[in-house]
Amino acid sequence: MDDILDEKLSEKPVGYVFKLRPALIWSLLLFIGIAFKFMHWPWASVLIVVNSGGLTAYSLSGMIATKGKNRLSLVLSIFGILWMLYLVGGLMFFAGLYNRTGVLVYGSVFAGYLGIYALLNGRRAKLAGPK
Repeated sequence: MDDILDEKLSEKPVGYVFKLRPALIWSLLLFIGIAFKFMHWPWASVLIVVNSGGLTAYSLSGMIATKGKNRLSLVLSIFGILWMLYLVGGLMFFAGLYNRTGVLVYGSVFAGYLGIYALLNGRRAKLAGPK
């Protein structure tokens, strides 16, 4: 009987781990979009909007899941929120300097990815069971 209890107590609880690989993939695709923008190639704006929304959503969901303990997700979340404020501030206060459609696309992509990550984190927590 004591062996069973010892095994249960020695197991570490399974928690959320902020993975570096998806953040690197989102960042790489974002930098490709920025390079396309410098070279004036088509679809650069779409790449920047979609990938910055995805990177912000992934890092923000990671920050929420790790409760701000992961430094990388915290830094990426802060940059993502500043980028979002920059876009919305440019739309509202600088005579419509930014395209409304671009901000709406960014917001919908961000919200969609954040919802997907929230569902995945909730499912992962449900599979892990009670602590």
